[in-house]
Amino acid sequence: MHLLLSLALAAPPAVPPKNIVLADLGLHVIGLGYQRTFTPHVTGQLSLNLYVPWTQNLDPFGVFGVERDVAGVVLRARVYAFPFGAAPSGMWISPFIQGGPAQATRDGARQLGSAWAGGLSVGYAGVVARHLHLSVGCGGQYHAAIIPDDATAPSFHNLFPTVDLGVGYAF
Repeated sequence: MHLLLSLALAAPPAVPPKNIVLADLGLHVIGLGYQRTFTPHVTGQLSLNLYVPWTQNLDPFGVFGVERDVAGVVLRARVYAFPFGAAPSGMWISPFIQGGPAQATRDGARQLGSAWAGGLSVGYAGVVARHLHLSVGCGGQYHAAIIPDDATAPSFHNLFPTVDLGVGYAF
């Protein structure tokens, strides 16, 4: 127990890490990504994510036979601005965009389409035990999925909240 407490309270590295390999855990996405620190105020991140919008998927496991099952893969790009100049730690503000192919069941057939979102989050990040990077934030996004020949569900577009959680290895 003492060892774990010592690691958690260890001083951050003298030189902040420049690279982070991370798990991107968002409100509608789960994926893997890479983040790079460019200046003490700016980092950039790219992640490849499995996209399953739970706010739209009324029956994600097919238990009730509801044909509102949008899913896909999206590439997410974002920039983090650290106003206090301690990147990749401290308070951050981050605009993001994401997009990629999506599919949904409509009248018993799989239909291919696309999904995209753009938004803004505010949060806080830090490096614990020298290499464990943790980041959490929340904000809003305009989010859409377009499944051809369909003006209603499973297609959608609207404003939604966003929650961001990142867990990674900083080096």
